Amino acid sequence: MTKRQNIVSRRWIILSGISGTAFASGVAVFTFTGDNRSSLLTSDASVPPPSAETIPLNINGVIVAAGITNELSIAITRPLPGFTKMQTNGAVLCIDLSIAKTNIDISKIYLTVSDQGHDASGNIVQHTRIIGIQDILRGPAGTGDFVEGGPNRLLLVLSDPVYNQNSLWRTSIVQIQFQEGWILGRATEIVSGSAVTRLDTLNYLPFPVRPVTPPFFRLAADSLFPFEVTGMNDWGRNGGMFARVEAWATINGVRGAVASSSEMVASLDTPVNDTPSGLSAPVYRMMVSGAGLGSGAGEIQYRAFPHIGPPWSSESEGEAFPTLSAPTGVPFCNDVSNSWAPIYGIVSLTGIGLVGTDTRGMALSVETAMACGLVYKDIAAVATASRLINATRLPVLTASGPLQRAVPHDDIAGGCAVLPNVPGSVVGANFGAYTIRTPFSSPVMFPPGAVCFEIRSATGRPSAAVRLRGIDTNGVGMSGASKAVASRLLIRGIWIDGTNTVSGQNVAIDGTAAAGASTRPLSANGYAYLISVDCTITENPSAGSAAPARWRAGFMWDVRVKTEGNTGAQACGIVSAHAGFVSSIGCRYAALNTGRHFPLSGMFGVQLVNLGVADRAVSVYPAPKHRLMLNVRIDYDKRFFTAPILLGNNRPSTGGLGLGNVFCRAAVDSVSPLVVIAAGIVEVDNFILRYCGSDMTIPRRPNNGRALLCYQDVGYARINKIGTISHSAFRSYNCKGDNYPNMVASSNFSSTWLPGREYFSGAIVHNTAGPPTASSFYYQSIKNTPEKPGDLPANISDETVWMKLGFIFNKPDGEQPLRQGNMRFRYHIGCHGNVASITYNSAVTTGYTSGFGIAWNRDGRVAANYDRFYRDRLANDYRPNGTGFSMLDTPLLNRVAIGQACLPFDLAGTPRLNDGTGAAGAYERV
Repeated sequence: MTKRQNIVSRRWIILSGISGTAFASGVAVFTFTGDNRSSLLTSDASVPPPSAETIPLNINGVIVAAGITNELSIAITRPLPGFTKMQTNGAVLCIDLSIAKTNIDISKIYLTVSDQGHDASGNIVQHTRIIGIQDILRGPAGTGDFVEGGPNRLLLVLSDPVYNQNSLWRTSIVQIQFQEGWILGRATEIVSGSAVTRLDTLNYLPFPVRPVTPPFFRLAADSLFPFEVTGMNDWGRNGGMFARVEAWATINGVRGAVASSSEMVASLDTPVNDTPSGLSAPVYRMMVSGAGLGSGAGEIQYRAFPHIGPPWSSESEGEAFPTLSAPTGVPFCNDVSNSWAPIYGIVSLTGIGLVGTDTRGMALSVETAMACGLVYKDIAAVATASRLINATRLPVLTASGPLQRAVPHDDIAGGCAVLPNVPGSVVGANFGAYTIRTPFSSPVMFPPGAVCFEIRSATGRPSAAVRLRGIDTNGVGMSGASKAVASRLLIRGIWIDGTNTVSGQNVAIDGTAAAGASTRPLSANGYAYLISVDCTITENPSAGSAAPARWRAGFMWDVRVKTEGNTGAQACGIVSAHAGFVSSIGCRYAALNTGRHFPLSGMFGVQLVNLGVADRAVSVYPAPKHRLMLNVRIDYDKRFFTAPILLGNNRPSTGGLGLGNVFCRAAVDSVSPLVVIAAGIVEVDNFILRYCGSDMTIPRRPNNGRALLCYQDVGYARINKIGTISHSAFRSYNCKGDNYPNMVASSNFSSTWLPGREYFSGAIVHNTAGPPTASSFYYQSIKNTPEKPGDLPANISDETVWMKLGFIFNKPDGEQPLRQGNMRFRYHIGCHGNVASITYNSAVTTGYTSGFGIAWNRDGRVAANYDRFYRDRLANDYRPNGTGFSMLDTPLLNRVAIGQACLPFDLAGTPRLNDGTGAAGAYERV
């Protein structure tokens, strides 16, 4: 059957007995290659819950029973006859008929369901969905048959999942409607929800939520603070991912008033006209108050209420701070007593001035500190003076008069070292730059405070004349102990300059000092935090990646930071030994060379130029949860060797991995894919892709620059990959959603077993030293294994211990037909409104996805013309083309159903259309 015939016949499926006669050479005669089921219909009507869902059904002698299944035992014929269990994950409808099934039109069958969810006030309500039928259920690739339950059982794959988490949080089947002609000669029939037997147990999926506001901010008495949270959900609608988000301040177990938001807006940290990236980030903003709470350290907690499914709470779902994941609460300081108000000290450029024990140069504002004419010899002296003032209740004489400190806190919190603009400070010169000169990071010397110690320019804005260097004014490099990161360090409006020509001596911010236990943020010895706001980072092109401007700085937050003239990606915060990037907001990072990876936890309104983005930095442990990329643009004009977006390939992705309004573009030729998401033997518990796109403007082959999404083509065990891809536009799309019986050879795996080492679910090892041989035995983990030494056997061939720990065992070099499918990606369950010019799979290789959820060009061709997608790709104009007599048609438009826009604006800030005409991809039409 030709591809053209496939498309023509996809709506009308004729099943003659369906006992095997409808197959030729083990391949299904009737296949789908691109059904455009993009109209997910929803309403907010309140639907009363149905009665108990266990009553059998008999209507007119045709439909005997209907049910939703979670697992099926299916027969296989190769290589040996037998049965295997097929996980359907709440997406298969079983229909038992009193007659043999024949002439079934699946387009005339759909379900009306309702889910528990929330409204804008956080109240529990029910939301209605209409679910269509995606396909007839098929068995593992290569087994040569539909999943067969007998001549009278019809197994149908739903277009969207249903959930059965518990008696409260579940999808209620309101009715199943069979329109006239669903079976030849049959009139309309309706099955009520109470007649559907539920055998499924699928929970509502975890979804990523992250605070955007950095930690340790100060909340002055009787003030409000704009606290921002964002996230992604499978069921976003009406321009927002959630129905409601809440936040509140807590100190010593006492909660403040709850602030809330039900609308996604642009982050205050990403103003388009004043952000290096030029991109805004969609967030929920709440004005949090500390009224009624005491003075001192506290935390902001937050909660998200999705439109469909149970709520998410940082208190129960977050991790204890510090974390690379969503924290249980964001630390802040409630300063009712005005004890943590900043005290300013001016830093001398020449290294001559007051010592840290002389507090006369401290003042209550930048202006008064500069006016007094008293300067400190270096940054560490300002930190010491701040500590002395903060440690006493007695009035302290400062440049602006006596200062009463109501609460003693023996740390450097509340201090600020000001770097004035100095004429003659030129980028790249060895003179005229500020240095820290002496260490101030040791928690023993300076215990962590409630707020950050700040280093800032006098104006708070970046300037080439206000720079931090890793060398002194004579061009002499300093030791790491002289450049260490403080326990709480905020750098604002500073040029972090690493452009001297001495390799290893251009590190301005260095967390490697032995004395600074804060450089071990995951240990019990201390923590280091670096928050950079409105900073510029310049690397040394000659010294290269051996000496980045900042190094191992602990937990890092970047806000409106840009990089200039980088040789490597380390300036963006290399994850080495004990450091991790928590979030990046409104930043622009550029590198001249590629190959390094930017560890992703959270990116919001970020532009990346010639910089690899990956989560392969194995020293980040544990792996971040709740990872998010929202409004991110990635551009390459140089050859790249790894995918610019490479996520979830090195370790399981848990707690949700979300990408929204993300566009990746390459203006160079490369055989490498542009996007790789969970394309290995690793689990993904909820991957959410919304409004994303990719392009390679100079392709050598049509599939260059393709998107590889959630496939598994090696291994003996099925690896769970769950997620949805909606309203996205790819130049080339590749999704191996079914695990086909690939021939696995020794060359596929090269990891030698090591006792006591942790292995994630799906990891494959062999039992021989060095490279595997034909006689090697292979073991594949089917669950995460403990890291504790002694928990795993020293002798890899001890099968009983392996089985006890949840491993399976087999020999190499053979077919693996039991790896039956990742259901959601085999059938693209929950995927809507996607567009691709070609599918790399082309439905020609056994086990590849058939392309559900992909909209093709309107002339019916399988391959749409990618040049019609956008206005002018070479001019970097990726807005969709219009439609009409004088304009090129584009398949991007009208892809988002009414009410289903889940973000408020596109990558460029254009409002997303919510009226049924919205476009797929990262850019909306004007």
